[in-house]
Amino acid sequence: MRTWNPLFVLSFVVAGVAVGVNQGDEPPTAPASVWPALEAAASLESATRHEALLAVAQDPAAPAHLRALALLGAAQTAATPDQSAVLWQQLADDPTAPTGFRDEARRRLLAARRVQAGHTACDPAEYRATLPALPAPGLTMHVAPHGHDPADATQAAPLATLFGARNAIRRWRAQHQGALPPGGVRVVVHGGTYTVTETCTLAADDTGTAQTPIVYEAAPGEDPIFSGGQSIDSWRPVSDSAIRARLAPAARERVLEADLAALGVRDFGDATDLRRAPELFIDGLPQTLARWP
Repeated sequence: MRTWNPLFVLSFVVAGVAVGVNQGDEPPTAPASVWPALEAAASLESATRHEALLAVAQDPAAPAHLRALALLGAAQTAATPDQSAVLWQQLADDPTAPTGFRDEARRRLLAARRVQAGHTACDPAEYRATLPALPAPGLTMHVAPHGHDPADATQAAPLATLFGARNAIRRWRAQHQGALPPGGVRVVVHGGTYTVTETCTLAADDTGTAQTPIVYEAAPGEDPIFSGGQSIDSWRPVSDSAIRARLAPAARERVLEADLAALGVRDFGDATDLRRAPELFIDGLPQTLARWP
């Protein structure tokens, strides 16, 4: 059986129930304890944690959601799968327990039964959707790294970008009173690297229908790569004499610099923001950026 640490879940309960308030110059108040018995049970060794969690789950004075949380923990720390199943079923049948906890108990119970039957814990079919069969396209456009916007969008004269394909479809629709050809449009993207400098946005008028879909797909057997990075091939030894003097003699020729502004890189992101942190890859491997402190 997998181990489960109720203390991890409990931390969300604590943060969600009690929030410190800061008024004026007063220091923020610490979150109040949600249910001391549950916190104490979560911190016990695995040998005694089960009974302590079970005691909280059976305490009528505890709030319903904390009893349910404790029962989940007791089920995960039970000695045998049969004991776990009994507790999950008890939680699933408890009308006072929050719906989310009851659903979680049902999921765990179903997974345990699948494992006992020799299957995987989760049914892969539950996470798959059957895609509808696509009609034969009435119009096919080709995109390739060596293409040109605008072009005929044929395989011999492909477009160069997804922007070009999107705009070509918009122009076609404008010339046909907003309609798409029977079977829709297929955009075939050929292999190679596409340099991306901005987001290709698709709006409501860029959609099709089940009968006339707009489909963007890779060419069979080819791998298109969309890269928002900038290749740096202008590395050189550090040129500032003051900075070179600060480096150990053995390292001076091994520390390199590159002028990103000369490459057109103006936005360096924000190293403190995970969504905008700058990244450097060498031979496909991510590097650790220098930082201070």
